[in-house]
Amino acid sequence: MKSLKKLLPIILLLMSLSACYYDNAEELYPDACKKSNISYSEDIVPIMNMNCISCHASDNANMFGGEIDLESYSGIIETVTDSSLSGSINHTEGFSPMPFESMLPDCQRKQIEIWIEEGAKNN
Repeated sequence: MKSLKKLLPIILLLMSLSACYYDNAEELYPDACKKSNISYSEDIVPIMNMNCISCHASDNANMFGGEIDLESYSGIIETVTDSSLSGSINHTEGFSPMPFESMLPDCQRKQIEIWIEEGAKNN
């Protein structure tokens, strides 16, 4: 019984620490979201690969993506030129909301917008 009394504070401490889980990376690491000099190859391509390519790759764009190919710079720049990329990722009225079921995280949307504002360079 005495050993249980000695272990009880340790057990309670461990239980309280496990309740401190926090997983919002944008709030935890506000500087982790790059806010300038956005690179197509380093910043935009990974966002597209993670969120868009499953439906908007050249192989299946006709089947799933309404003929929109986001696998290449030339395909993406078409959506930049006609404002559909910005309208879609921000779920703006009049554009098809993409991703369809949810919005991209704020950081990713901001990076795409900054890249567009900086001239949508192929860098």
